[in-house]
Order: sequence, then structure tokens, then C-alpha cells
Amino acid sequence: MESEELIRATWQLAYATWVLTGLNLVLAGGTLWFLWRQLRESKSTTALKLHLQYMTAWESDALWESRSRVAATLLKHQDPMPNDIETILDNLEGMAYDANRGNINLDRVWNDFGYAVRCYWHQLSKYVLIQRGVRSDITLFQELETLAKTLRAEEASRRRLHPKSVFPSTEELNAFLISEAAIEDRV
Repeated sequence: MESEELIRATWQLAYATWVLTGLNLVLAGGTLWFLWRQLRESKSTTALKLHLQYMTAWESDALWESRSRVAATLLKHQDPMPNDIETILDNLEGMAYDANRGNINLDRVWNDFGYAVRCYWHQLSKYVLIQRGVRSDITLFQELETLAKTLRAEEASRRRLHPKSVFPSTEELNAFLISEAAIEDRV
């Protein structure tokens, strides 16, 4: 009899051990799921904050002034001041770096910066190409160039067009530049 009780106690202990092991696995899985969800939400919140920082910088008075001067100069078919060009390109390059790596949402970039990126890249890419040669730096504004291509492809996809057919037209570029040059209306 004692051996039957010992066997039954052993099986009960084994059963209890397996139940506790299963509960621990469920708790560990739940904890890992919760941590994964928290990390995902944290990444999303960080991406949104980063995007809002880029928006704030883009709308800042200093950048507005540079954008206005560059646009007004381009409308006169003259070359803008390199400092103003680089101020715009530097701002867009930082945002492009994060967009190209998925640190900020491409849909938000498309919505808030897409047209500006494509128009400014179209207008200022010759300056960049010249500066790449002058500085012997083929990586100069490479992130912005990559983002401009991505956004062009995105527009083509959304509009169901061939990517080479989505360059801004002369009329669109002029309208964009007129809008950018009209800083007094925005202050």
C-alpha cells in the first residue's frame, strides 16, 4: 500500500510540476507580449515626436526666411545664395535620413513633406551635383536624393503612373515657388 501511495504522490507531484511549468510559460509569454507591445508603442510615439520636431523645424521662422529667399530668387531665374540652399537641404537631409531608415512614418513624410522634397530636389539637385564634385563628396545630400526617388515612386504608385512621369510640371514648380516666396502671407 505504501508503494501505491508513493506512486500516486509522485504522479501528483509530477502533475503539479507540469501545471506550474505551464503557468510559468504562460506568464512569461504574456510578459514578453506585453514588453513587445510596449516597445512597439514606444517606437511609434518616438517616430511621431521626431516627425513633429521636423515639422516644427520646417515651419520655423529661420527656415521660412531661407525658403522664401530661395524661392523668390529661383522665380527670377537666378542662383540662390548657397547658405540658404544648404539650410533647406540640411533640414530635409536630416528628415530624409530618418525616413529612409523607417524611423519616421513614410505616409506622414509623404503627407507633410512629399511635395516640398520633390520640388526642392528638382530645383536644387544641380547645385548638389556641382557641390559633390567641388567637395569630392559623392554622399552629399544622398539621403535626400534617395527619399526624393522613394517619394516619386510612391506618388507614381498612388496615382497609378510610371515613376518617370511624375516630375513636377513647370506650372506646378512655379506655383510651389510662388507659394514658398510669399512669406509675408504666412507670418
